[in-house]
Amino acid sequence: MPINSASAQYPDLSENQSYIGGCRQVKQDTDAIIYDNTDLANKPGNQIGTLFAGTEVALTGVLRETGAYTAAQVYLDNGDLTSTQPVSWINAAQLTTCTGTTPPPSGNTCFLLRTTLVVRSGPRINSANTGMTFTPVSLITPHTQPPTYETSSDGRVWLPVNTYREPNWVASTGPNGVDNNLKTEPCP
Repeated sequence: MPINSASAQYPDLSENQSYIGGCRQVKQDTDAIIYDNTDLANKPGNQIGTLFAGTEVALTGVLRETGAYTAAQVYLDNGDLTSTQPVSWINAAQLTTCTGTTPPPSGNTCFLLRTTLVVRSGPRINSANTGMTFTPVSLITPHTQPPTYETSSDGRVWLPVNTYREPNWVASTGPNGVDNNLKTEPCP
C-alpha cells in the first residue's frame, strides 16, 4: 500500500505489512553500507555505517523499489543504533532470510577515515589523547576481527584500533551516533 505523505517525493515508496518485524541478515561475504535515506549509493555522503556479514536486522516493512534497486528500511533488534538514528536504509539485495545462526563475519575489514581523528586511550571523549592522529589517507586496522564497537554516554560510537604502541580508540561517529567517520575497506 502506498504511503501517502511521501508519495509526492517518492511514488515508488510502499509498505508491505507482511514484512514488518521480519528478520533478515546481511549475506555472507558481504559488508553492507547503511544510509540515512532511500537514495543509497547515489549519495555517498548519506552513508551512516556498515553492517558486517551475518548481522541480523528487522524490517519495518517500508520499501522503495526504483527499478535499479530496492531500498529496505531496517532497524537492529538489539538496540545498537542510537536514538537519533533508530532506523536506516539498506540495499535489499544484500540481505537474506535469517538462518537462526549468525555466520562468522569476514576477517578482512579495515577502515579509511573521512576526517582527521585523534587517537584516545579509551572509548570516551575525555579519555587521554595519545598524541597520535589518523588522517583521511590512513588505513586503520580494528583491534578485533570482526570489528567491535562501544557506545559512550554521549552516544558516540568508538572503535578499538591497533596502533604501534598498543590498542587505542577512535570515534567512529560524532555525538549521538551522528555522521560516520569511517569507510570500510578490505585490509591489504
